[in-house]
Amino acid sequence: MAFHSILFDTDGVQKETAAQPPFFPDLNLDQVIDAITAPKQDYNLKPFYYTPLRDVETILYRHEVMRDLEDDTLRTRINAFAQKMTITRRYLA
Repeated sequence: MAFHSILFDTDGVQKETAAQPPFFPDLNLDQVIDAITAPKQDYNLKPFYYTPLRDVETILYRHEVMRDLEDDTLRTRINAFAQKMTITRRYLA
């Protein structure tokens, strides 16, 4: 079964931007992204923040995902699943 990211509603490959955009430090976004990603450095999340979305459908899809995550029950279950996956990765390392 192929991996399907929650970030995109299709299986299309999104080319990630590896380097932060030049304007990030001017807006202190580099500090914001550093603070957001610090607890999850193993996941290499920064490129997702550096990569601009180019189509409205993907933006709307992400808004739907965020609305879904406002449901406390669903969010609790997703967090529990993520914690178990973290433990599994530690055992496999």
